[in-house]
Amino acid sequence: MAATDDDIERQGKLSRHMLLGKIQPLVRTMNFYTENISGIQCKIGVDKSDKDGAEKIIGIRRGVKRVVDAGYQLLPSIEFYCSDSAHIMTEAYHRDFANTRSCVICLSSTATNVAGMVGKLGIADTVGHGSKTRYCEAVVVHELAHSLHEIKAPGRFWGEARQDAMNVDLGSTVSQYAAVNWMEFVAEVFTGRLYGFTYPFNVNLAYGSYFGP
Repeated sequence: MAATDDDIERQGKLSRHMLLGKIQPLVRTMNFYTENISGIQCKIGVDKSDKDGAEKIIGIRRGVKRVVDAGYQLLPSIEFYCSDSAHIMTEAYHRDFANTRSCVICLSSTATNVAGMVGKLGIADTVGHGSKTRYCEAVVVHELAHSLHEIKAPGRFWGEARQDAMNVDLGSTVSQYAAVNWMEFVAEVFTGRLYGFTYPFNVNLAYGSYFGP
């Protein structure tokens, strides 16, 4: 079932509370940079203790550029927060407290983890093998895919893509991580396509049915 406007506002505010709870304790220890990357105004915060901060900045630049160069229209401004703190997870947030669409992406230690995500391997593990910057680039593409999905079909993104029972066998034909749920399936297929992967008809059909970007 597609999420209603009230559902979207409620979930968006809840996720924003979660975001602030995670990044507010770290902001004091971050250096901030502002860059225009392929026409997107990017605010990048990097924790001073993040040993992979430089690689993450390169990954952000390349990931944003790859998506824009492929013809997709991102939001005009995006925030990135980079930290290897245990409080941060690699994930994207899509609404502010006024229920206005936004894009905030956190990049944790898993964003450069060339040894692979714990338990579930994704497209980044294939295309970024052995390179922290290339791995992070693919992670950024994946997170931007969530933003584009939310822009294109918010009802589906906040509703069925999170709630419908996952076809694990189908998802596993894309990656282990794509089999987690339909939201991750869409982001993984999007990422794979931008790196030249092609998928069978049933994968493309499911991607379209969940309004993948």
